[in-house]
Amino acid sequence: MAGSPTPLAEEHLSDLESLAERCASGPQPESNPVRENRAVVNAARLTAAADLLLDTVVDVLRLACALSGGDVTLREPTRFRALLTGLDAAVTANPAQPADVPAYREQFKRLGRRLHPHEYPRRPHTAEVFTVAPGDKGARSFDSRAGQLLAASDVMGAVRLLSSAPGRLFPALDLLLRVAGGQDERDAVVDAAAGSLPACGPRSRTSPSP
Repeated sequence: MAGSPTPLAEEHLSDLESLAERCASGPQPESNPVRENRAVVNAARLTAAADLLLDTVVDVLRLACALSGGDVTLREPTRFRALLTGLDAAVTANPAQPADVPAYREQFKRLGRRLHPHEYPRRPHTAEVFTVAPGDKGARSFDSRAGQLLAASDVMGAVRLLSSAPGRLFPALDLLLRVAGGQDERDAVVDAAAGSLPACGPRSRTSPSP
């Protein structure tokens, strides 16, 4: 159920919750493609003190909803709990994540009022998320960050960023290889492409270079 490629009906989400609680410490599906399902699984894993399956800031928002008995689809208002570490880790792994915050601005603002993120200077990326939410700071888009890195010939930085979104990496391969400063950088580009290949469909791999 957790690995279903389609959203589950409400009654099935309840079944998934029960199963996730029983299986939190055991083997897990290779992927949880539906974010709402992942939020239910994460809530069970948090209760079992297991590692959380978080790779976006919105994953953390959905988990906050699940923990509070709210709407994991983010369509209804929800009471939130603090999940500072998960937010910080998500943005650390992918610095472009704050660009997703404005789409859920009001929900993140409510979460920020509960979290008091600026009281935790050791988690600067969490504070960044909640600076973007009320509009105090603009979030650079993924493409803007990638373009800035490429313009500065920072091939390694661009590879790290683009590897977090394989669909964006493959169209940029030609440019990355052309601006690479040496064999080590070219090897890093090829290794990143090879590592990202399983996550990409044929369309992503055949898109033209920008």
